[in-house]
Amino acid sequence: MLLSACNSTKNAATSTDQSTMDNNSITGKKWKLTELYGKPVAETINGKEPFILLQDTGNRYSASAGCNGLSGTFTLSGNGKIKFSQGMSTMMACENMEIETGLKKVLDQTDNYTVNGSNLSFNKARMAPLARFRAVEKSMADQELNGSWELDYISGPKIAFEGLYPGKKPFITFNLADSRATGNSSCNNFNVSGL
Repeated sequence: MLLSACNSTKNAATSTDQSTMDNNSITGKKWKLTELYGKPVAETINGKEPFILLQDTGNRYSASAGCNGLSGTFTLSGNGKIKFSQGMSTMMACENMEIETGLKKVLDQTDNYTVNGSNLSFNKARMAPLARFRAVEKSMADQELNGSWELDYISGPKIAFEGLYPGKKPFITFNLADSRATGNSSCNNFNVSGL
C-alpha cells in the first residue's frame, strides 16, 4: 500500500512536469494554420499567412486568418487544458472570410491542445482536432528587425527634417517574440500588438 502511494505521488509530479513542458512548448512561437475542421488551409488567404501566436508574457494571443487581426487572452490550466477569451479585432470586410469565421469558432470551442513535434492541435474533448498548426521558424529578417529604430528621414513635408522634430526624433521598438511594437511619434506614445 505504501508503494502504491509513492507511485501515485511520482506520477503526479511527472504529470505536472510534462504539463509545464507542454505549456512552455506552445508559447512564444508563431503557429501557422494548416487545417480547419479536417480540411487543409491554403498557404495564404487574401495574400496573408493564417497564424496564431501565443505570447510568453501576459497570456495574450494574436491571430489572423487572412483578413482581420484577432486578439485576446488564453488560460493554461495543466494537462493540456486551454481556454481562449476573445478580445478586440479589426472589422474589415475581405473577399474570403470563411477561414477567419472558422478560426473564431475554433477558439470558442477549444478546451485542450496536443503537441506532436512541430505540430499543434486545438481540440474539444476527445473529438477529432478542430484545427491543426505547424510551428514557424523565425527568419533572420525577423531577428534583424527586433530592437529600437529611430526615424532619420521622412518624405513629403517641405520643412527640413530637423525642423519637424527639433527636440525628439520619432522611434519604434519591435518585440517580435511578444508580437508587439511600441514607440513615440515625438509627441505621443503608441503601442501595437498582433504584428
